[in-house]
Amino acid sequence: DDEARVAAVRQVLTELLGGAYRLMANSHRTARELYRLGLPSDSIAVVHPVVASGSGPVACAHDRQSVRRALGLDDTPLVLGVGALVRRKGHDRMLEALALLAAEGLSLRYAVVGDGPERRALERQAATLGLGGKVRFVGRVTDAELDDWYSSADIFAMPSRDLDGDIEGFGIVFLEAALHSVPAVAGRAGGMEDAVVDGVTGLTVDPESASDIASAIRRLADDPELRRRLGESARQRATADFSVSALGSALRSCLSL
Repeated sequence: DDEARVAAVRQVLTELLGGAYRLMANSHRTARELYRLGLPSDSIAVVHPVVASGSGPVACAHDRQSVRRALGLDDTPLVLGVGALVRRKGHDRMLEALALLAAEGLSLRYAVVGDGPERRALERQAATLGLGGKVRFVGRVTDAELDDWYSSADIFAMPSRDLDGDIEGFGIVFLEAALHSVPAVAGRAGGMEDAVVDGVTGLTVDPESASDIASAIRRLADDPELRRRLGESARQRATADFSVSALGSALRSCLSL
């Protein structure tokens, strides 16, 4: 069963990692999982990944509008999600939240880039909730196309949750969105605490509460200045704290523990 599988994985990890001179965790949550394995805390350092911008943010509003038109988007605010279509990512709760917002009369579009085993179930859920015309399952895209989607988004949202030991180790897509000055709505789970700073680069929510997710999206949708402020802070943090030079400093500190 699942419990036995998780226990077996933990045992193997403990044996494999126990003799390591240094261990690098990609987030504080991952580090805590290593502590729980009984590994010595003085051998563990948090080293965040580098986030790359690809082709970079769209240069100006005119270009952004051109990109949106090329993607078949109108001026309706766009909420974007990027990730595998699996339960851990919380796409089902996102759809429930969007249905709540639609019932309140808030006009939004939701696009999900990625694919996975839950796609058909999510498409059925969207139709059942009356969201057929408001939700777009994009599937897999190239890096250049993904840049276009980030550039076109007004809000990035992925309320990931922890499921039976299956956790989001970090959430680099939040930083990819941040490079395009897009504020985030993130679930309070996994490594999200390192990827999104609540009230600074985005808003964090209870990932199992559709109403909490809806409230955060509504707050950002209704307040362009808040979106601008959080988006700019997100971009500044991504470029400063998740750069190659920041990684170099973290590695030097790790090796000198």
